[in-house]
Amino acid sequence: MTMGVVRIRQGESLEPHYHAQPETYFTLSGRGTVTIEDVVHEVEPGRMLFIPGNARHQINNVDEADLMILYVFAISDFGKVKYHF
Repeated sequence: MTMGVVRIRQGESLEPHYHAQPETYFTLSGRGTVTIEDVVHEVEPGRMLFIPGNARHQINNVDEADLMILYVFAISDFGKVKYHF
């Protein structure tokens, strides 16, 4: 497994992208939206989302606090993930 935490500050977003590997997001803190294949999901602490492989997705912070999301890939090395924008 490969995991990490992404921090999105107020008014920022992670630009739309996709990769071959499926991914799981677990919201640690803050509030925002995660768009997966044009479907918008509201996220808050404790919310988990599954992102299928090759699904275009994006994160937006819609709150004043930082949005912290734990991400997980079922692979041994983050370097194997090729991002496409």
